[in-house]
Amino acid sequence: MAQTQSQFIRQQITQLRKQLSKLEAERTEVKTNEPSSIWETFLKLNEELNQFEQMLAKINQSIKDDIHQCRQGIVANLDEYNRISQSMREMEKFFLVNYLRPGYTLKQAKRRREYLEKEYTRIRSGIIDHRFKSIQDVEAEIRNVMVHSDQAYQADQRSYQDEQVNEVSLWEMIENLAPEDIVEEYDENQIRDDFKRIVLPATHPDTSDTPREVFLTVMSVYKALDYLMMEAYVAKYRENVALEPEQDILVLYDQLSKQQAEYHRLAGRMERRLKAIKKELDPIEIDQPEKVKENILKLRENLRHAIQLETEKIFDLRNKIQSLTDFFIQMKRTGDDQ
Repeated sequence: MAQTQSQFIRQQITQLRKQLSKLEAERTEVKTNEPSSIWETFLKLNEELNQFEQMLAKINQSIKDDIHQCRQGIVANLDEYNRISQSMREMEKFFLVNYLRPGYTLKQAKRRREYLEKEYTRIRSGIIDHRFKSIQDVEAEIRNVMVHSDQAYQADQRSYQDEQVNEVSLWEMIENLAPEDIVEEYDENQIRDDFKRIVLPATHPDTSDTPREVFLTVMSVYKALDYLMMEAYVAKYRENVALEPEQDILVLYDQLSKQQAEYHRLAGRMERRLKAIKKELDPIEIDQPEKVKENILKLRENLRHAIQLETEKIFDLRNKIQSLTDFFIQMKRTGDDQ
């Protein structure tokens, strides 16, 4: 309704200006005193024009206020999205150090223990079945088992990346959260140019007092060609709209209307992006990250305890395997006595 009224007012101003221009031309053509009817009509039309222009001026002010409010919403959503993204990056690192890596260490310890158990049984059975001809053969076999145990099951914390980890990386989840918005076409070249012209100078350490981490975030958005985030940053750092008195009121209305429509489309897309990232997270991960870290630390403590138990079992198994030389000697003596 408001849009229809604005268009009507705009059309009236355009028509009245044309009529006044035409009357002005007629007045110029009349060489004698201008007819009173032309002058009266001119005054009447001019009065109507002033009224409509005042109405449009109020509309322009209203649009300007709406743009400012919409821009505030865009910036708020941009800042919240960045806060969540940063929190998730930190949480991923925390999760990696305190859960994934200890989990991999535990997995390797279990594999090592199971290997030693199997090898202990195999060598002991071999001794009982007289598959080893000498004590040197037993010692050589034991050395091979120990070397393989030490080398093949090292708990290298970097090697967890080679494992088939079923847990989805938190950061990978963020990377995949850019929904394909169904919106009108937008000019990527224009967004990129505006970004370089407005955002980079406003955030670069050489040309601003902006913290370095903000500039790094801005650059990561630019390198990724995330046009939605780039456009949001342009809105954040672009100067506020000003109503210049000398500017034609119709030109100003057209400019404001265009920017208003662009900002509302941008606000809708940012809202969807923010909802998408929140949808993939438990609310506690967003609002209470320290609680999540506390839970992860509890899991880490359980893993640490399990690793300790496995380590003790491995130590006992190594001793039992080493003692198989004594078992071989005992079996050899028993056989000789018989």
